[in-house]
Amino acid sequence: MNLDPVRISGARRIVVNGEVWQYKIGRSYVHIWTPRGRKLIKRAHEVAGRTPDVLERGQWKKTSDGMITPADVERFVLLQKDT
Repeated sequence: MNLDPVRISGARRIVVNGEVWQYKIGRSYVHIWTPRGRKLIKRAHEVAGRTPDVLERGQWKKTSDGMITPADVERFVLLQKDT
């Protein structure tokens, strides 16, 4: 059995608890693929942990408030696995 996940074109890879997750960041949404290939589509502000207004203003002014970092995605995945 091949345990390598399917490589999603243009997606970034992140290892969370020994499992390879993949994600793509858009302007308003983040697409996250589980190690089993299931796709989750979440609003960017939910993944970033900031309000929509703060995230949008940060993107407009190009500050760190507008960024979604790999640490944000990892924290979101860990929170999702707990529920």
